[in-house]
Amino acid sequence: MGKLSAGLAHELNNPASAARRAAAQLREVLKKIRDASQELGGRELTAAQKLEIEKLEASFIQHGEVPLNPLQRSDLEAQIDSLLRSHGQNDL
Repeated sequence: MGKLSAGLAHELNNPASAARRAAAQLREVLKKIRDASQELGGRELTAAQKLEIEKLEASFIQHGEVPLNPLQRSDLEAQIDSLLRSHGQNDL
């Protein structure tokens, strides 16, 4: 157990490991964004729906905001899902 906790502490304190983890997470997020963008691009959206998406995207890229914790992120995803479903996008 001590060996495992020492190894974990080393990984957590190692900047190179942190950079690799962050890069891997970024790759996963970018792939999800690309896939979602392609899916969204294939839908016939009204001008109002496109405007709402643009506003939502703009709110995501504002600088200086603290990143969401997992619970906040889950809540936001649920709100987005609800909004899309309320506009007839039920097969997401």
